[in-house]
Formats: sequence, structure tokens, C-alpha cells
Amino acid sequence: MRFCYRQDAEDDILGRHGGQPFKEGTPHDPRLRLVYPISQHTPPQIWEFEQPYIGNLIWNARTFQRFVVYWYFENWAALDRDNRRIWEMYYRPKPLFDHLPTWQEWLREYRQLIIAVQEMVEDHTAQGT
Repeated sequence: MRFCYRQDAEDDILGRHGGQPFKEGTPHDPRLRLVYPISQHTPPQIWEFEQPYIGNLIWNARTFQRFVVYWYFENWAALDRDNRRIWEMYYRPKPLFDHLPTWQEWLREYRQLIIAVQEMVEDHTAQGT
């Protein structure tokens, strides 16, 4: 399912309003990724599956008017297969990613990029720029 950022969707995913809280590692919890609507040429992002990183993706979507898609994988192997497919098809062949042998290593770097962008926006907001 694809949705533009909405507070009620965030509440559902993060388990607010009396819903069941997100529990990492259970196959029926949503896995999320950002979609960049600016370009059809942007490759799909790796699926995210842990807090607080899911919250970071939602923050990014809300701040930059992006989309978040989520999907329910039947088990960890299915999530791993899809992330590996995305990694092997779109990222691994590019020289920029040569130093990263697997999608798990890229996910660590990607998480840090999302956090760095969030910190920059917060700094600019605090400075009034």
C-alpha cells in the first residue's frame, strides 16, 4: 500500500491510538521505504524494518513531501530476498557502492544519511533559515 504522509497513517504504523505497538522481527508488521516522486529514474529504496528508523523515514516523508510505502512480508526470508533483489539490481553494480558487500551494510549507511538530513533541517529551522 502506498500513502503520502498522513498523521493517522503514522499513528497506525507507530502503534499509537490504542493500536498494537510495533515489534521488531515479527513478520506481520509493516516494512517501509521512501519513494522519491521527483524522478521515475530513482531506484527503489531498501525496506526498513526497525524503530527508530521507521520513524525517521516517516519524518523524512513528512518534511520533504515524499511518499512512504509499506508492505507486509510473510517472514524474514521474504524481506531478505526482496532487499537482496533491490540491492543486486540497483545498487551493487554502481561504483559508489563497491565497498559494501550486502544490503545490510548499505542500510546502516542509509540510516545515517536520513539522520544527518534530519539534523541539518533541525539546525536550519532553529536558525530561521
